[in-house]
Amino acid sequence: MKPNIIRINDISDIETSKISVYDLNNRYIDRFGNMYGVKFNPASHRIEIIRIVRAVDREVAAMQQKIFKTRLTGAEQAIPDQEQAGGGEGAVSEEEYQSFEPELFVNDCLKLMTTHRSRIKGIIMNIKNSNVFPKENKQDSIELENVFRNLEIDGDQGFDNVENYQKELTGYPRSISYYQAKIDNRGNQTIEALGDDKERIMKFVYIYEMYTSISGLYKSILRIMTELKAKIAERGPDDIKGISHNDKQAYLDAGTSIDNTIMEIRDLLERMRSLEQYVSDPSNF
Repeated sequence: MKPNIIRINDISDIETSKISVYDLNNRYIDRFGNMYGVKFNPASHRIEIIRIVRAVDREVAAMQQKIFKTRLTGAEQAIPDQEQAGGGEGAVSEEEYQSFEPELFVNDCLKLMTTHRSRIKGIIMNIKNSNVFPKENKQDSIELENVFRNLEIDGDQGFDNVENYQKELTGYPRSISYYQAKIDNRGNQTIEALGDDKERIMKFVYIYEMYTSISGLYKSILRIMTELKAKIAERGPDDIKGISHNDKQAYLDAGTSIDNTIMEIRDLLERMRSLEQYVSDPSNF
């Protein structure tokens, strides 16, 4: 049976609680071209989300551009199934689609940040509500609060910093010399290659600064989320006597959200390579 292809904004749109056995053949593609499927885990009796890796990089890039083009035009275009390595029937030729659009990619990253900001708050709330780490256990409680604090500083405040910086660069940018002082030697070499064309230089500065800001932010969040995953894995709801069903579900929901967020961040950082390649070529500006 040919899979149904469903377009989603991000992995959090896949509601496993609403998936039946008839949906196990579905494939889900997010805004960055990542493909996911679902499977039933007989051990846990739960539906799980799995990442489907397509072996041909050129096809992955083409799928990403097709999604970008669909979002720009608003056209309802059929997305071919590319689950099988090597393409085959339905494989997408990269030449069919537009070239990489860095501004669009940055905008999608900013939208994803809004999703992650809300989700991180939900993760913290669920862990606290689960009572798996009671305040009476001071060592665990202090360690967990430190992780939460780092998420708020590097995460919530980090999102604010990137969003505010993006507004500055697009709305009221400072002098070129100001940004030159911030950019590393490689970036300054690109600026020198652009000569005296201020418009081209500011376009480069915007893409370059968004690349470094977003990638730096998500590398930090990935480190903290990985630490949080390891921390909550030290104890489970079955280790706590008398824990309620709601508390247990809050803990399980937090674990699922952490796994999904880590997966999304890793995918995003992988996609950032396209932006890195784009910004390293002065001819793109």
